[in-house]
Amino acid sequence: MPKRVVRTVLFSVLLALMGIVILFVALKDKLLLPASNLWTKSSAPSSAVTSGTASEEEAAVDAFEPKISVPMGEAVTVYDLLFTVHDFMTTKQYDGSFSITDMIKNYNCSEDGSFSNEYNYFITNLTVENPTDQDIEYYLNDFEFHCFDQNGKKVSPSIDEVYSYDKNKKEFIPGKKDYFRHVFSAHSEETFHLVSLITDERLKKIAHIHFIVSQGGYTSHGIDEAARAIILK
Repeated sequence: MPKRVVRTVLFSVLLALMGIVILFVALKDKLLLPASNLWTKSSAPSSAVTSGTASEEEAAVDAFEPKISVPMGEAVTVYDLLFTVHDFMTTKQYDGSFSITDMIKNYNCSEDGSFSNEYNYFITNLTVENPTDQDIEYYLNDFEFHCFDQNGKKVSPSIDEVYSYDKNKKEFIPGKKDYFRHVFSAHSEETFHLVSLITDERLKKIAHIHFIVSQGGYTSHGIDEAARAIILK
């Protein structure tokens, strides 16, 4: 082999070796690999991973609860309306003050409207005030109940949605979709007895009840920012 060819080969090998050395030094000094690279970073402690996951779950739960709550008897403002819950009661007896709607009939009440099975009426005494100069429309079945056991764990299902209210406000007509629609006149105040249902078993589990007033309902990120909770107990 000619000497010139040998020198060329040796020079190429030398350059290759120098390149490997430079690359090794660069990797060692973290010029090319960040400190968080899988090769150089040990696995995170299991406690750290668990802690992060728990915080995310807690944040997700909180996102679906109103950020502001008041005790029963105090008013909350949502959608320019003032809502105040005065009291509530449970009973199996029907007193004739509200309509027996199709939704209630689905739970097999007796002919006189009372319950002899596991269901109870849950009646919320609510006042709504419109202090503005304009009429405001609101649907009376938009309210929700968030219920919790004695350990603070959410009970679901708990209290059903509003199925009826006072006869003297609006008579229930089967097939009429606007039964729960109510227009609050400017500078008016009205009191309602909202009727929901709850089972005997759920009543035993529930330690705390939050009456939820919301304007926009829920999104994938949580409850409406304007939502408020009235703590019934």
